[in-house]
Amino acid sequence: MTLAEKLSVIIAEPSPLLQEGLRTLLQKSGMHAAITITSNFQQVDDLLKQGEYHTVLINPSLIQHLQGEFAPFRRTYDPVRWVGIVYAYFDQELLAQFDGLVRISDTPEKIISLITQLLKEQAQDDNEQQQNLSEREIDVLKLLVAGCSNKEIAEKLYISIHTVISHRKNISVKTGIKSVAGLTIFAVAKK
Repeated sequence: MTLAEKLSVIIAEPSPLLQEGLRTLLQKSGMHAAITITSNFQQVDDLLKQGEYHTVLINPSLIQHLQGEFAPFRRTYDPVRWVGIVYAYFDQELLAQFDGLVRISDTPEKIISLITQLLKEQAQDDNEQQQNLSEREIDVLKLLVAGCSNKEIAEKLYISIHTVISHRKNISVKTGIKSVAGLTIFAVAKK
């Protein structure tokens, strides 16, 4: 994603005051942002399954009880950037799971700067990740996402089933995603 493209943001915050404040801040920043607001984590999950989002601004209290499950959840939706909205005390271990933190006392410039920096990092990660997958791995991934079995992939690409399995292992290692559902989301996000 380039910075000129439209940014898709989820604001997951129970406070209507902070929801509107963050929305207004993003709208006035000059970023071309499509903003979706929600107040709970389940809706964040539902939104991420339905569409491509670049950034989630989220109150850490919404994931506090899911701390052990949050890291694997995040990997499923890589390369989404997660920003914690902090205005209360939270355990440092929880806060360390975010790509960035915005505090209620931060200036608008600091918040926009953080989001811009995360977008630049995301664009670099996208380029590196795509370069990491070989053309053949991308072919295998496309067929896997299309619902083909290992045998069908082998037949369509004129390779052995063992080679398909090797490619799938390499894809999982390179992306950090093991499930077909996770790889499907990854492939859709990468187009």
